[in-house]
Amino acid sequence: MDIDAKELRGFATDLAKAGAEAKEQVRKVFFKSAQNIKEGMQYEMSQSRSFRGGEGKKVAKAIDFDFDDRPNGIDVEIGPRHGGGEPGNLANIAYFGTSRGGGTVDFEKPFKAELPLIEKYVAEAIQDVL
Repeated sequence: MDIDAKELRGFATDLAKAGAEAKEQVRKVFFKSAQNIKEGMQYEMSQSRSFRGGEGKKVAKAIDFDFDDRPNGIDVEIGPRHGGGEPGNLANIAYFGTSRGGGTVDFEKPFKAELPLIEKYVAEAIQDVL
């Protein structure tokens, strides 16, 4: 039996290109969403009665994101920078509180607001490529 695999190889090449293009489009969606979530978390922190002034503004500015585009996926970590001398160290009190109170800043709100947009734009990106 003779099989001409020319069309199959062409399809495989097209599929590989579509995958790379889809990943690039999805990467753009996740980067923009990470920026939106970061800004939402900063806003929520800045609206807190306890974290509005002085030190609180520093905590809000310490909220950032790390974006790692790997060959097999995308990792995004969003939250306050912490470590030696970082104002973001105080964010745990704002988010989770202590035995004396706190825990008044909703860090999930920006994620929940962005999730439907992520789903929509990722679906559109994949659909456009296919």
